[in-house]
Amino acid sequence: MKNLLFTITLLTMNFMSAQVGIGTTVIQNGVELQIESNNKGLLIPRVALTTTLLAAPVGPAPIATGILVYNTATSGIGITGVTPGFYYWSGTEWTALKSTAGQNWSLTGNAGTSPGTQYLGTSDNQNLQIRTNSALRMTVENDGQVIVGTGTAQTNTLTTINAGAAQIGLFVNSSNSARTIRALNATNTMFVIDGGNLDANGGRGVIGISANPAANATSTVMGVLGVGGRTTFTELPGESIGTSGQGTTGIFARGVGKGAGVDYTAGYFEYDQDDNLTTSNGPFARIAGKDVNYFTGGSAAARDVTYGGYFDANTSTTDFVFVGAKNNGTSYKVLGGGSVSTMVKDDEGNNRILHATETPEILFEDFGTGKLVNGEAYISIDKLLSKHIYVDEKHPMKVFIQLEGDCNGVFVTEKTTNGFKVKELGKGKSNVSFSWNLVANRADVLDTNGKLESKHVDVRFPIGPNKLNTEKQVERKYEVKDRE
Repeated sequence: MKNLLFTITLLTMNFMSAQVGIGTTVIQNGVELQIESNNKGLLIPRVALTTTLLAAPVGPAPIATGILVYNTATSGIGITGVTPGFYYWSGTEWTALKSTAGQNWSLTGNAGTSPGTQYLGTSDNQNLQIRTNSALRMTVENDGQVIVGTGTAQTNTLTTINAGAAQIGLFVNSSNSARTIRALNATNTMFVIDGGNLDANGGRGVIGISANPAANATSTVMGVLGVGGRTTFTELPGESIGTSGQGTTGIFARGVGKGAGVDYTAGYFEYDQDDNLTTSNGPFARIAGKDVNYFTGGSAAARDVTYGGYFDANTSTTDFVFVGAKNNGTSYKVLGGGSVSTMVKDDEGNNRILHATETPEILFEDFGTGKLVNGEAYISIDKLLSKHIYVDEKHPMKVFIQLEGDCNGVFVTEKTTNGFKVKELGKGKSNVSFSWNLVANRADVLDTNGKLESKHVDVRFPIGPNKLNTEKQVERKYEVKDRE
């Protein structure tokens, strides 16, 4: 009885001093209740909550902010659901303590989540950052833009990858995949894939490499395939193709950027037969180009040649041709070192070559027939031809007559761009037929303002452009690195 009264008196004194110690008489500063035990615990009131939004069954309402309970029930769904664990009353709802199962993301994985209501992220207007070794690796901004690496997001871009020095921004490695990367855009398309290199020192915007050659006569390998205006495309079986362009215009090339006084070409094609850059012995072609200030030697002045195409078999000094060319003020449809020829079939189906006559000057030629009447005939030149020939004392028209009957002979007089007269010698009065052949200088071509477009008159043995050289090339190695 005396011990009980002593204990009650001791507890009353401790409560009166506003500090309670159970299992200890040494109470830490700032502590209202201190419990010490080596083999016992503190049992918090156990209740069955139904939702985080209702205080009941704890009551009566309103209950005090900070009440701690252990929930024994699993009830509700989503963010208002509860699972067994500790909860405290925040004043408006039950809030689970950090370790309560199902209320926080686990480092070993999570189960029973509810997509749409449970998520990893922020519930306020703040960015979400992901770090490793305390260094920022990725940011999901409050407007939904994702930044991989550091730096800022590209304007109107959902995902921005800011690669550091010597880093690859995105590497995708696949095996047995029909498409390693696929991008589709159905409407308002500017570029489905946009590769832009802004390095002032050069580089490449887009590179497409298929490393191995075609495996057999039916397979096709392509580095880059571009198809416009359709969803089907064709292939060349057994071929390894660098670039294939298919559409209403298969390949569009526009060369720009080189200033005056510099050689240029919009397209360059070469077949390196021995795959050796030091020899360059294969055929090659240039499309839409200009060879500036070429000089052929001797007293000839330097000049330019502009051309639609240049084609070179590259086996000799004469097997080249400029097509659609302008050389030293004169336009040429074909200008080259070989012979102008055509072909016909013989009785055995072989192609046989015919060669064209070529002259030192630019000439037009015509043929026809006529007949002397009382020893005289006037031949009118076709009006279209007469507009395009040039005749004067220095540039006389040459007319050749082949008589087809007996007479004293004939001579030609009164030659103009409109025609010529054929007269019998000795004032003869014969009535015989004849054939004629005329050759005249082609007239210069002028534009509607009278400006010279192509010089033809007095062009005799003009200096021509040299055979062009193959483009100097530098081999680069495409590096293929496996995943580390």
